[in-house]
Amino acid sequence: MKNCLLKLGICILLLSAPVNLSSAVFCNNADVNNDAAVDLKDLALVGLEYNRAGCLSSLHCNNTDVNRDGIVNVDDLDIIKQEFGKINCADNLCSDGTLFGKCSLTLPLYCSSGNLENNCTKCGCLTGNCISNLCVSTTCAGTISGTSGNDNFQIFNYTLHMNGVKLCAVNASLPEITIDGGAGNDIFVTVGAGSQRVIGEKGVDSFWVDSTDTVENYSIEESAIVSLHVIISYYQPWSADPKNESYIGIESLGQDIKDPDSCSSYSKYPVVLFNTEPNYTDVAQGQLGDCFFLAVLASLVNQNPAQKPETIKQSIVAIGDGNFIVRYYKDYKVSYIKIDSDLPLGNRAWIVNGNYWVAMLEKAFAYAQCGWGASYGCIGGGRESETYRLFNIEPAGNWTQSNLQDVEVYLLFNSTLNNRKAPSLSSGYGGYCSIGGTVYGSHVYALIGTNDSTQKAIIFNPWGINYAMLNCNMTEVKNSFSAVVYAK
Repeated sequence: MKNCLLKLGICILLLSAPVNLSSAVFCNNADVNNDAAVDLKDLALVGLEYNRAGCLSSLHCNNTDVNRDGIVNVDDLDIIKQEFGKINCADNLCSDGTLFGKCSLTLPLYCSSGNLENNCTKCGCLTGNCISNLCVSTTCAGTISGTSGNDNFQIFNYTLHMNGVKLCAVNASLPEITIDGGAGNDIFVTVGAGSQRVIGEKGVDSFWVDSTDTVENYSIEESAIVSLHVIISYYQPWSADPKNESYIGIESLGQDIKDPDSCSSYSKYPVVLFNTEPNYTDVAQGQLGDCFFLAVLASLVNQNPAQKPETIKQSIVAIGDGNFIVRYYKDYKVSYIKIDSDLPLGNRAWIVNGNYWVAMLEKAFAYAQCGWGASYGCIGGGRESETYRLFNIEPAGNWTQSNLQDVEVYLLFNSTLNNRKAPSLSSGYGGYCSIGGTVYGSHVYALIGTNDSTQKAIIFNPWGINYAMLNCNMTEVKNSFSAVVYAK
């Protein structure tokens, strides 16, 4: 065949080196030299490699194995003949040069209409087994034990991970396994992928499981902070029909979840919920009028004196697949909301100290508050009592200026802080404090502390730590604020 090609008078072509051949997969692979046309050059290059075998492991023999059957032969010449004369050939391949409807050299990737996607059902796996269309090296069995420290167990993509390391495959069709956390304060996220037996052992653990899982050693300390979350189904803001593309399924597969309506465009963020221990300094209100929500968050995580930071930590968890679960209470009934890591570029709470928990809880609130559908517009105004109830905290208070003497106000503030009641203050028409300046009207603040030596209240504006902390005596408090609300 090489002699036949020589007789065509293209000896120079035969001696020329191929150009950029490693990514040439156009016009049914017939554009061998990747110049966007099927012509004599491609025919000549096939002649150079004619009868060469073993092409699947050598970049398809410089792309001359046109039909990808492992050998360069007459079948490849026939394809070039069929495609001969075609131009503008870069219209039927994926980014790595794989033809539409074919498996990539990088298994288990499959080229589906221009998109590379995992498909080991069609393409197989380089290593491991194909489980639910994902390649997993080993299958989980028996008991998986944690370390003596704090461990994070997550099941997503039908795979068990511990502390960020992939361990083994889990699936509803496989036998139940036992996950034993051992010592330490462990987190278990085992929603979906069949039933698991989860053992907390020592420490104060957090359990995010589905109704098919069993949980053992759920302690009194864990019960006190309500760290057992049994998820039967997720809140459905868009559709209750499982066949609808916006339906949020129980399996953890990195679903791209439809975001709340926003006047700002979205971007995906590398979300870390708690980069540092949560504190009120993480709160920084954006353009939304949701001070009634953010001020209560700031008060709940206040650490000095410690209020209820465990309430926030038990309200959100990372699944591991890029999505997160948020627990809210609506009409005194628990609801679990799954959200992804997309956030508006603006028109939301700002990220402080690398902690995303505030912005993520705010996004989930945009789902919960609308009732049906989801929009950041639904949370642009409200009462702080609504926020307490989101966390299953019954609010009390409603102190006004005329009710109490100065000393009584100060004692009330001390009592709410010392008894971990996470107090917040509503400003009414606003006013002024000698230290910190203006108290803005129709705004909600967090009561952070008191100073016994000065008899002043320390008050945080949810606009953020860059705004002055207010230090107000009780006369200024009564003149500037209309109500204090706190946990009953």
